[in-house]
Formats: sequence, structure tokens, C-alpha cells
Amino acid sequence: MQYRPVYLPSAYVNDTICDCCDGSDEYGIPGNCPSACGALAASLREAQSIKRNQIEQGHKLFKEYVEDLKERKAKGIFHEEEELKLPEHDVGTNSDNNDETIQANVNVDPQSARNEEHSTSAPSSSVSPNQQSPDDHDNLVEHKESLSNTDHHEENLNEHDHGDVLDDYKQSNDESHQENPSPNEESVVQHRPIRIPIDYGPEEGFRMLTELPDGCLDLDDREYTYSLCPFKSVHQKLLGSSKSDPGTSIGIWSRWLESDENEKSYKVMLYENGLHCWNGPARSTKVFVHCGDSNQLTAVSEPSRCEYVMQLITPAACYEDPNELFRRMHPEL
Repeated sequence: MQYRPVYLPSAYVNDTICDCCDGSDEYGIPGNCPSACGALAASLREAQSIKRNQIEQGHKLFKEYVEDLKERKAKGIFHEEEELKLPEHDVGTNSDNNDETIQANVNVDPQSARNEEHSTSAPSSSVSPNQQSPDDHDNLVEHKESLSNTDHHEENLNEHDHGDVLDDYKQSNDESHQENPSPNEESVVQHRPIRIPIDYGPEEGFRMLTELPDGCLDLDDREYTYSLCPFKSVHQKLLGSSKSDPGTSIGIWSRWLESDENEKSYKVMLYENGLHCWNGPARSTKVFVHCGDSNQLTAVSEPSRCEYVMQLITPAACYEDPNELFRRMHPEL
């Protein structure tokens, strides 16, 4: 229709509706459809020229960012952010604490140890001597023998080198530690995240989306504000909400979707496992990426319940040759 070649069903001919921009479909009513093809063609050429300039400028910004990224890496001033953070307390911290405990145990005063053992083993003051059972009497005899053994052990301790005792204690503690890991270590092993590197596309150009001034891109659409934090998450909140309001999660970064040829084309981002809808699936978002001379969200829709679609233009998507990209966008030229 309009200024491009078009095939029309015969029912559309001479139906008093101008389907062709030159009015040729309404030949039975001369003068009913004035030609508008010239104006439409001029408007199209102007739009194509603007788009070509945006693609060329976007490609230029892409190349500049890639070169700057290489220089920063070469100079060692680029610090890649970890995709997943480890727990605050790791095994190394626990090991340091264990060494301090070992040193404290070796340096303990024998007399203090004997007093502590006596205090621990002594019967409770709430039980009178007359109420002691035969078992209590046997325990008292064993306690006296223990004190005797402690005195003998103290004499032997003075004969050994302090360093040998520390080494023996550490070796014994390590063997016990391996057989019976502490709850803290078990928690670290079970919850230690797997590091999955993020694919930032050709020449890591999409990394520029992680260096946005505010960290995220926002778009107001009817009653909601949508926030895309590239390679992290997507949120939705009521229009006019405060900056501190995180809103509703509609997806967490997952991966790049493959094309129909099962090739990674860096055209569609997938964010999934957002907040569950009421009696529905977890929210998810697909972000379609287009070449442009700036970073901005241009549209948001919800074609299916709790499944969102966003349109993003960015220089990061301008990694191809501008002429080739423009021809693919306008195959009619």
C-alpha cells in the first residue's frame, strides 16, 4: 500500500477506499484519490537518512568504547566486577580463627586448667553430701585420679618443646576438622556460588551497559515506570514512586537467546525468575536490542500475562558494518 508496490484483493478495487497512494485502485471514480506517493517517498527517504546516521554514529561510539576498554585493561585500571559475591565469612577466615584458638589452648596455664577442671567436675552445691548416690562417690574417686594424672601430665609438658606440642595439636585438629567439618564450613561449601562469566558480546562492547551513569535505564509507560539494569535485573513500579522504591521484580538476568539458526546473535536478552504472578508463572522479560547512537528504552509491552517485552537501542548493538546492517534493516533498497 501507499508508495510501495502492493497486491490487493479484487474486492478492494473500486470500493471507494484509496488503498494505493496514487489512487490507481479507484480508477472507476476519477479524481477520488489524489496521488500522495511523492510526499510519502520523501518522508521515507528522510527517515532512512536519519536512521543511517544513527547507525553510523552508533558504530563509531562502539569502536571508541572498545578501544578505551582495551587501553584501561592494558593499564590495569579496569577492575571487572564479580558476577556473584562470595559469603562474608569464608573458609580462610575460619582457618585463621582456628589457629588463634590453637595458640590459646597451648598457652593455657596448667593451674588454671586444673582449677577449671575441678570447677567443672565438682558436684552442684544444691546437692547435699547426704544426698550423694553411690555413683557420685565413684565419680569423686575418678576425679581424684584425674587430678593426679593432670599433675603428672604437667611435669611431662615441661619436658617437651613448645613448638612440637603446637605442631602435634594442629595436626590432630586438622584430621578431626576434615572428618567433622564445622557448621560454618559446611554452610560455605553448600552456598558457595558458581561463577558464571557474563557474555558481553563481540569485543565485550555490551559491557558499556554496565557503566551507565545511573546504572539503569528507565521508561515511563502509562501507569508504570520500568527500570532495566542491564545484566542484572528488571523492575516495574507505579508511576511517581520514589527512587528508593525497588518496585516489583519482573526478571533477573539469565542469558542471551539464540536465533532461529541456533546461533547467539546478541539480539535478545532474557531476564527470568522474577516475582511470581498471582496464580501464575514467574515474571520474565525479553529485551530486544537495536543499534542506535544512545542508550535508551523506547517501548515496553506485555503480550502475555507476566511476560514482558522491551525495546532497547544502544551503540553496543552497532558492532556490525554500518552498510551491512542498514541493508538488512531495509532490504527493499
